[in-house]
Amino acid sequence: PLGISFYSFQIVALMVDVYRKQTDAPPSLARFALFVSFFPQLIAGPILRGAEFLPQLERGGEPSPERNRRALWLIASGLFKKVVFADFLLAAFVEDVFSAPGVGSIGFHVVAAWSFAFQIYFDFSGYTDIARGVALLLGFELPLNFLEPYLSRNPAEFWRRWHITLSSWLRDYLYIPLGGNRRGAARTNVNLMITMLLGGLWHGAAWNFVIWGGLHGLLLTLHRRFGRHGDEIDRRLGVADILSIVLLFNAVCVIWIFFRAASFELAWRFLAAILTGHGLLVWPIAQLLVVLLCAALHVAERFSRTHVRQLQAGVAGSRWGAVVEGSALGFVLALVIACSGVGGEFIYFQF
Repeated sequence: PLGISFYSFQIVALMVDVYRKQTDAPPSLARFALFVSFFPQLIAGPILRGAEFLPQLERGGEPSPERNRRALWLIASGLFKKVVFADFLLAAFVEDVFSAPGVGSIGFHVVAAWSFAFQIYFDFSGYTDIARGVALLLGFELPLNFLEPYLSRNPAEFWRRWHITLSSWLRDYLYIPLGGNRRGAARTNVNLMITMLLGGLWHGAAWNFVIWGGLHGLLLTLHRRFGRHGDEIDRRLGVADILSIVLLFNAVCVIWIFFRAASFELAWRFLAAILTGHGLLVWPIAQLLVVLLCAALHVAERFSRTHVRQLQAGVAGSRWGAVVEGSALGFVLALVIACSGVGGEFIYFQF
């Protein structure tokens, strides 16, 4: 059934938290059913915890003008990510290259891998933005699920920024019960690999998903052994940080190939085209510019997250605040409408 993975995660988390006495059980079957079937995020998350959402259900929805404003911007930004970027600018090129791996130059395959990385990010984070916006219109706060993951400097930071509610679920209900990092370095590495392999299998019972999870597990174990720890997630970036971001992004893109390819054989053909292909100087310039635009938007997301509240407050306090903000919102929605009609369902609906 649609959404079974996500509401199963929520039920398991609630059951375990009640058993551990970390949260109270829902007071009635109706409240439990509402917690499980809350429709904005039911199909693809974010995954809710009882401790953060049951108290909101007890109080009931608390809509306000400020929440309505945030909701409209979240819904508009989610549609913009999904329709304009994921579907209109990225999906067609990704499909063309991944459907015929080995055909075309090295440059086409590299740009396709970069394009898919941004496609799945904008597609999935766009859904989360829309879900959070719809919940806000009803007066409920849903947790963040993405924090500019491609600006991560190491694998551990990446998983603190990518699909945050799933990462924390795997940590709390799989990695830590397996022993976490409490039983020595060797056991810690085994626990990391088991967690990531099962995370890969959750996406699909196929070798390419197992390899996808295993490679991420390998990155995490290598980082645990050789990498730096304890960096603040939003601290100012230096030259060494930027180099780390670029290296990690490309490593994640290589691993995404196994996620996107229809089979392990096709994924290997795609990789072989990059490693042993031809036409090093032949690059799809237009699509490369799209990828650079995606990267610029990704950087702008961090700026907007840290500064947009102050900017909005300044605009709202001005004489023309409502006109300026309404015009900006209308412009974003006009772009969405102009680019609509070429996309499909959200990628994570299949999981």
